[in-house]
Amino acid sequence: MIWELQGPPRYVVLFSSPDAWRYSIYTTQGGTLSGRLDIPADAELAAARQAAADKVIAFGRNSFDLGMEVTWPAPYDSDSMVGTCRHMPGGSVPDTS
Repeated sequence: MIWELQGPPRYVVLFSSPDAWRYSIYTTQGGTLSGRLDIPADAELAAARQAAADKVIAFGRNSFDLGMEVTWPAPYDSDSMVGTCRHMPGGSVPDTS
């Protein structure tokens, strides 16, 4: 897969299935990168959100030299949600301190 042609991440969809947490990263140019997260199917939502954000961060850094930040909506009882991706040039990451 040639990720560079798909553009950097725009948003990420996180959802639970019976056997795993899964994600789909949608890009600024309409591409999609989907897969299974490397966490247990019964993992808490917070762990799934972090694992999905880690995928976005790695994709942005490795493919576009962009730092990435994922913003999730307020927590609620759900097995799916959409996170918004923010780009930061030069591979920088946000200061969370």
